[in-house]
Amino acid sequence: MIAMDDADVMLAGGSEGAICPIGIAGFAPLLSYLGERDPAGRPLQATILALADELAGAAEPVMGKLDRVPAAIVRGLTLKASEEGSKPLLRDPARDLFR
Repeated sequence: MIAMDDADVMLAGGSEGAICPIGIAGFAPLLSYLGERDPAGRPLQATILALADELAGAAEPVMGKLDRVPAAIVRGLTLKASEEGSKPLLRDPARDLFR
């Protein structure tokens, strides 16, 4: 489950629905591809997918801003069970370029 807030951010002249999950339960919010190999055989060195953010962003157009649909169901996605919550999404201040 992902609980999302209702904040908008200006991006490229438009607005983006809230893709900042405020609550996550039951699955790992990050998916690391570090050390995996791309199709050309090169090891990935920097790819960590913010899975919770990606799912929240994908849910926005499905739910609709004005349709008052309270939830979206994702099918066919295998998730790693976890009780980490959203804490792994918080970037270490030493590696945060926006602080």
